[in-house]
Amino acid sequence: MDGLPTREQVSAAMQQKNWPKLLQMGQRLTRSDADDDGHFISAIAYRGMGQFENALKSFRKCAKAKSSRVDARIEAAELEQRLGRQAAAVKAVKSTLPKIDSNPHYLNKAGSIFMRAGLYGLALAPLQQARDQSPGQLKFEIDLADCLGKNGDLKQAEKLLTGLVQKLPKHQRLHYDLAKVRRATDRTHVDMLERLIGPDSDQDRENIFALFSLGKELEDLSHWSESFKYYKRGNDAAGAIAKMQGYDLQTDIKALEATVKSFTSQAIEPAGKGIRPNAVPVFIMGLPRSGTTLLEKIVTGHPDIESIDETYFLENAAKSFCGLSPREILRAEHIEMLASAPGSARIIQTYLDQVDYRRSGRSMFIEKYPMNFIFAGLICRHLPQAKILYMRRNALDVCFALYKQPHFRYSFDLEGLADYYAAYLKLEQHWAGIAGERIHFVDYEDLVAAPQQTVKPIMAYLGKAFSADLLDFHKRKEPSASASSAQIREKIYTRSVEKWRNWENDLTPLVNRLRDHGLV
Repeated sequence: MDGLPTREQVSAAMQQKNWPKLLQMGQRLTRSDADDDGHFISAIAYRGMGQFENALKSFRKCAKAKSSRVDARIEAAELEQRLGRQAAAVKAVKSTLPKIDSNPHYLNKAGSIFMRAGLYGLALAPLQQARDQSPGQLKFEIDLADCLGKNGDLKQAEKLLTGLVQKLPKHQRLHYDLAKVRRATDRTHVDMLERLIGPDSDQDRENIFALFSLGKELEDLSHWSESFKYYKRGNDAAGAIAKMQGYDLQTDIKALEATVKSFTSQAIEPAGKGIRPNAVPVFIMGLPRSGTTLLEKIVTGHPDIESIDETYFLENAAKSFCGLSPREILRAEHIEMLASAPGSARIIQTYLDQVDYRRSGRSMFIEKYPMNFIFAGLICRHLPQAKILYMRRNALDVCFALYKQPHFRYSFDLEGLADYYAAYLKLEQHWAGIAGERIHFVDYEDLVAAPQQTVKPIMAYLGKAFSADLLDFHKRKEPSASASSAQIREKIYTRSVEKWRNWENDLTPLVNRLRDHGLV
């Protein structure tokens, strides 16, 4: 047919990001014998214009017009995920994966969709295939290294990452991932990182992950004061960026205070029979770095209990109920709304619907997102049969463990972190005072010092039998995306108890501020 766009014309429109022109080309092709190509090109144009539902429809039409178009199926799955429909994306990839034989690009995309869905075990095979079929593709190596680390294959992850930082020495996330998957035994990587960032702190905002990597590696080498210097530089730089973005610590503190005020003993009383899911949820919560991952790995050793790892689904369902997007912050007024507005049961129902694709059918499942402590009241009200395991840890140890991470905006300043912790502790004590036996509290120090004596009552609370092999979690290979994904590959150890004392002089601002709150 005369007048059809050529491949060169289509390619030029894509490179120029001339989406309206590309859409016209795609629509002309759909009226020809090349209708599958036309639908595919139209989908790319719609996606470029931000019309994701139209793009999804066009990718589906492409796959329907020609069943062998696995590219259209995987692109459609990626869009489903982008639109928040994780279960649909996972289902599509599972059905398409057997048909992808020798296309490393789409094998990698399939594995990446599984990764973003939290299905790290399923992601490993396609990511490995993609890398094996295209060994020179660095992106495939980066994605595989990430997956290997989350699946507990730390040696292979370290091997890949060691090569990658040589090939991409300025890629700071690779340095950070390498520092996480192993304990440093010499200064080789430290020297490399110090050359990368240079002696001047003016560029620290561009070097945040390198700075935290240096802190961690020097901590491994027991160079305590030197490690703190880099942790502080990293936090100062991250805090400056957070401030530029409009972050205000008081917003988070007021949300904690509003939770205490709004969720009274009456507000958490079960609403009728509540929602009765087909499996009992077990929520492990508490501050990040308090031992939640360790507890999860112990408990999931029981054959009736599985883990869905950490999800943001409950938090995002609560935000949606309040009219917020996932990127927006829950403020005090939103917490008050969660406690008082009718219809909040749909938050829990939405959560249960969204996590269903991660479950394999056991009678109990663990949700380990630590920050769900905000929603303990909602859980008690609408999921009365749910179990809540609440981790506690020494104030100075948990605060400094938070400070050593680049992820938590409330922890970038030591004095501000103490203020946050004081407000958090009031909430923890509030739940202990009003929830009674619905919440089982676990002290990290007890768990590592006397694991058997501590785990037995935990299993009794869950209604499950204790067995000694629960404590052999380090021999199991369950995936984990938490900051403790490397530590939980070891036996239980006590070396993190009172570890803050190695930096006692450096932590004076934290100690003094906690003392002002009556907590030291």
